[in-house]
Amino acid sequence: MLIPHIVLIMPDDEKREEFCHRLGNAAYIHTSLTGLDGLALVRRHQPAIVIIDNELPDMQGMSVATILKDSPREHSIIYLVNVLHLSQNVKADRFAPKPYSVELACQEVYQDLQTILDMNDRSKELQEAIDMQNGMLPSPIENEYCSVDSIFSPYKFLSGDGLSYWYANSGDNSRLYGFLYDCVGHDLSSYGQSIHFYGILKKAMNFYQAGVFPSLSAAMEDINHDFFELYEKSMMGSAVMFCFDFKKKLLHFCPAAFPKIMFRMEGETQYLHKELKSYLLGYESGAKFPEETMDCSGVSHIIFATDGLLDVMCLPGKPESGIGAAKFDDCAAIFVELHKKDCLQ
Repeated sequence: MLIPHIVLIMPDDEKREEFCHRLGNAAYIHTSLTGLDGLALVRRHQPAIVIIDNELPDMQGMSVATILKDSPREHSIIYLVNVLHLSQNVKADRFAPKPYSVELACQEVYQDLQTILDMNDRSKELQEAIDMQNGMLPSPIENEYCSVDSIFSPYKFLSGDGLSYWYANSGDNSRLYGFLYDCVGHDLSSYGQSIHFYGILKKAMNFYQAGVFPSLSAAMEDINHDFFELYEKSMMGSAVMFCFDFKKKLLHFCPAAFPKIMFRMEGETQYLHKELKSYLLGYESGAKFPEETMDCSGVSHIIFATDGLLDVMCLPGKPESGIGAAKFDDCAAIFVELHKKDCLQ
């Protein structure tokens, strides 16, 4: 594995030594006390990261940072630290104000180094898979009835989560269709399952939209049947399928081991939680998946989220929620904002 290089352009002996102590086990460290010598070091070593103190004896550190960022031959991540104020046209990737913590700066450096190493480890096939998964994500929706957007955040490169939504307006029917799902795990094998899961859910939702399935419940039961017929209990997952009927102001949804949905009433700031109970897809061949209907009168926002997001939230009744790692699973969510308009009446 290639060891990255870091250049420190820093006249403060104490700060410079602390950076070297904290980062010396992760990279080759090269140091300079002045801006000019620092520019020469960067050219010589082509470091992954350059950390520049703004208070240099020969020029402002922000000038060194901007020179490097404007150079087409330099591709380092530039840290500008010890900044009291910013002059015009300053360019850098990370900023730390005066006074700053070397410990916190080094934590961010470690994250950047890990990202760089991960990028170098990506194979062509992995990058193609990442591009394919990202290309399947829907675009935001904005119309007279609703605003819809999403979060899609893999644990690392590829996600076992997936989602889709689309708006359909036909005659007197104005509806939003969609689904959100979560495969077990968050590695390459889960991604492979995720692609199949997406196809099965999309087919079932299209059939529901076309009237082939009389209910979301029937659609979910057909998906569960496919899991057993096609994968023989080798694939399991949770999901929720939904349909907003804007004319009737109703939300129809069908969960499969999906823990809850969150919603907010008009004029309120706190989200309420509707607890859900149902079987895991692929767990029991004859499982039933009851469809539920929610009156959206007075509701302003609804969120469908996978466990990866719910587990890091501070939820009522669960004081331990949101404590621990900042993120430890794939995260995905669909955000629906309902517009309050006379046409919804």
